[in-house]
Amino acid sequence: MTTKMIFFLLFYNASVILLVLGSVDHLKPSASALEQISAVQKLLNRINFGLADFYILEIDRTLSDNSEMVLVKSWKDVRNQTLIKGTSGVALAFGVNAHLRNMYDVHIAWDGIRVELPAIVSPPHKQMMFKSIGRYRYFGNVCTFSYSFAFWNWSRWEYFIDWMALNGINLPLAHVGNEVVWKSVFQDFGLTDEEIDQHFAGPGFLAWYKFEPFLQFWQGPLTETWHQDQLVLQKRILKRMVEFGMLPILPAFAGHVPDGFRRIFPTANLLSAKCWIFNSTYSCLKFVHPSDPLFLQIGKAYMQKLENYFGLFHAYSADPFNEMVPNTFDVMFLRNVSFAIYNVMLSVDPKSVWVLQSWMFLSSERWLENENAKHFLTAVPTGSILVVDLYAEEYPLYEKFSGFYNQPFIWCMLHNFGGVQGLYGNLARINQKLADVSTVSNISMVGTGLSMEGIDQNYVVYQMALDRFWSPNNQKVDLAAWIVQYCIQRYGRLETNVISACKLLLNNVYCAEHIFFHCKLNSVIDEDTRNWLKNRFLSNDHHNIGILTLRPKFGMKEQGVGITKSIYTAWGAFLQSSRTCQESEIYINDLVELTKHALMLTGAKLYEQLQASYIRKCGQEFLENAAAVEQILFDLEWISKTHSRSMLSKWIEIARANGKTAAQSDQLEENLRMQVTIWGPQGEIVDYARKQWAALFSEYYLPRWRLFFAHLYADILQLETFNQTLLNNRLFHEIELPFALQKIPNIDQPTGNTVVVSKILYNRYRIIK
Repeated sequence: MTTKMIFFLLFYNASVILLVLGSVDHLKPSASALEQISAVQKLLNRINFGLADFYILEIDRTLSDNSEMVLVKSWKDVRNQTLIKGTSGVALAFGVNAHLRNMYDVHIAWDGIRVELPAIVSPPHKQMMFKSIGRYRYFGNVCTFSYSFAFWNWSRWEYFIDWMALNGINLPLAHVGNEVVWKSVFQDFGLTDEEIDQHFAGPGFLAWYKFEPFLQFWQGPLTETWHQDQLVLQKRILKRMVEFGMLPILPAFAGHVPDGFRRIFPTANLLSAKCWIFNSTYSCLKFVHPSDPLFLQIGKAYMQKLENYFGLFHAYSADPFNEMVPNTFDVMFLRNVSFAIYNVMLSVDPKSVWVLQSWMFLSSERWLENENAKHFLTAVPTGSILVVDLYAEEYPLYEKFSGFYNQPFIWCMLHNFGGVQGLYGNLARINQKLADVSTVSNISMVGTGLSMEGIDQNYVVYQMALDRFWSPNNQKVDLAAWIVQYCIQRYGRLETNVISACKLLLNNVYCAEHIFFHCKLNSVIDEDTRNWLKNRFLSNDHHNIGILTLRPKFGMKEQGVGITKSIYTAWGAFLQSSRTCQESEIYINDLVELTKHALMLTGAKLYEQLQASYIRKCGQEFLENAAAVEQILFDLEWISKTHSRSMLSKWIEIARANGKTAAQSDQLEENLRMQVTIWGPQGEIVDYARKQWAALFSEYYLPRWRLFFAHLYADILQLETFNQTLLNNRLFHEIELPFALQKIPNIDQPTGNTVVVSKILYNRYRIIK
């Protein structure tokens, strides 16, 4: 497509004429074909040393204009060499993965790897061809950088970048180390070290400072050691991404600044941004009015520093109103904000594309009024903004906002919030919702993507989505056939019982219709907005997965209780393959997760019985049900302790490793504990990022339920009327906050045999399912 050149005139101050590219077609790999091929060859040898010798790699950008394409076939009829020809290094990596998966059932996931290859890796029996839906496969959610990536080292990042390349992702968020740039900018403007320290959130909460700019200082400050380590890490991340032909998205300036700018610029037009759920100590940042020259001054200084530290890659994210309402919906204000943000990017990089999350349009129903969203999105030329339709598998906003008014957009699957664990998803809905896009005319969808808040859960959902992104002509995947092939690849063999379990899970868990919206309604200050969200989405605070991990209260309902029998049948079938599969780390991981899910559903049914006995004031029956729920929590602890990935101590060990002193390691542990428990200083969104880990079950969830039972039983005995507010206060001060603040005495190691423990629990609970 020929790039359309557009001129536009800024609204404010000096009349500045800028040259703007009218599409996103210029976002292409900056590495040479040879560099990209070399990166893929090195990847092959990281998978299995010498594997690159079996492949001939070629990049041919003429294969496709508006998508990525890859061909996999024999190399000139020469035995044992496979030709992979693709439009980029990422396309080549995807082709290699497709070949290995289809020929040798290789499985490379974010939660494990299974590679069993013969001495000679042969080409496919016939040519394979893959073409992506649109040019870009996006990856990331600003929250992922705190919920999943906060404490990663280079080794973990290297594996993950390999995984992205193998799955065809070419447009990843790259937000590590950005606070180093801002610190330098703030120092140049005259902020004191104290003012800077009070602005940065801690490592476990940085996402809500620098990407969704409504949180500051909480769990900070950042040490100089942290800054320098992250700077080195980001440079390595960007180098590797670029070598593969990826297009990393760096963060830009969205208008928010520390309080110290009011001291330095007392006459500047600094607005108080709408507060998030925290008090003014941690929220309510300052927002530079877009008409104030300071906006461009700060933004340009930042972009210049960004170029000096990392280079320019033309794609930049900026989200001015995520989960907050603009100060005003005046049309000129909205347009000026849009203009100002994009002009900052252009001031340093004339090829800039602004990557904008659609999530901000859920902050208020007023975005739907008076074409407010249209005014914001069309204040800059078509192609200047690339909208990430963040939750398109459930609530595709391209439908509500007229395809984002001709701005190109990426269809994304969100699925997960807070890194919450438990088995859930809706593959049928994902399959259909993506197909629906093809039926809509006059829109500009240029790619697909994953936008989960946290990884390390429900990998099957994401692998299916990634495969779906390359389905021919956006055709729906045959899920029944796909799940069989997926299980063969994941577990390495055609096991009848495993296949049976996978089919049951597909039909009862992963095609569930009742997928609840996980909106932080209690984070919305504006009552009109709160009511608007409630009217549009099915649940209030959390999708009800694993209610035993939620703060106890009356009236909770677990999602999926009605399918408990099917889950136990799947669990039993899965266990029957343990003799042949128990050496597989992936199988053991999945067995732990399936066991926990079954126990969670059983615990939820016992909770319902407990509620009934409380209502009838049957004291003895209540105590029996309470004891049964407690036993479930003991057993959840037991199975979790058999596998390191399900142990809090493993994740604490990873977090603490980033500290150079005991004090630094203690701070990082506190960041992690706070995030997975109370989240904020007053438990503002308690349990939002809850996890199903050993130590949490025994030291956090179980004590909370015991206190809940005690309050209810006191009511049954007519000693004290049950009061949820009083209970919540005691839970927070006696259990939740102390747990978040404590430090681990030593790092526990897994104990017990997963298969043995799972079989004991299966036999214990299958009769009461």
